[in-house]
Amino acid sequence: MRGRTYGCGLVLAIGLNAGVGHAGSGEVWGLKSQGSFAAPPTHLFRFHADGTDFIDVGAVQIGGEDVVLDGLAITADGTLHAFELLASGSRHVVIDPDTLVA
Repeated sequence: MRGRTYGCGLVLAIGLNAGVGHAGSGEVWGLKSQGSFAAPPTHLFRFHADGTDFIDVGAVQIGGEDVVLDGLAITADGTLHAFELLASGSRHVVIDPDTLVA
């Protein structure tokens, strides 16, 4: 059985519903983990759908601690959803793009 290794993670979600929620309005949102293995912190970033105005929003935290996230999705109302990677598996989290707290 082979061990699992993780490269630098990059996950994107596109919010194309103009005028909805904070994370909508034709923006592309993404998560980027650090290092050659999935290790904290994971940064949330965004840019316009036309590729302009890239912004590294910052490292996402849970309980004041940097975390590793993947699987980013955006709902019609602009809510950002992801999965926190844990030693025992993963769990669903909702990310507040204003506070960077999941």
